[in-house]
Amino acid sequence: MSADRSKQSEIVKFSILAGDEAEASYALDAAVVHYTYAIEYSNTQNPNPELGNLYFKLGVACKKASQADKAVDHYIAAFNVYERIGDTANAIKMSYQPIGRGPGEAPHQIELCERGLKIVEKGSTDHARILNEMGSALGSNQK
Repeated sequence: MSADRSKQSEIVKFSILAGDEAEASYALDAAVVHYTYAIEYSNTQNPNPELGNLYFKLGVACKKASQADKAVDHYIAAFNVYERIGDTANAIKMSYQPIGRGPGEAPHQIELCERGLKIVEKGSTDHARILNEMGSALGSNQK
């Protein structure tokens, strides 16, 4: 990274704002670029909730831009960040995000569901959401 550390937080801040504006305007490819840029200038060595949220935003933008294969990677990255910092609620949320049913996507969805099932309270609403998403992913994997 060529920007000095004092400028990095400004780059991240404005990249997120630009990504949010691009997504709101349905300029989804631009949103993906801005969120990716924000992650590049974030401190990924020190995971925090903001980094998890940023990976989630990038995953959503990729999904909306019909880049489900990339969305999977970013949802997994968000799950990893949330799990590492002990934010179980958001990690669980990542495990039932619908990704897509195209070739190669269902196995990653199943992986996220399995990871979520290990940490979610059985019988909870989130437990049901994960099971529902896992059933959909398993069903699409059979086609």
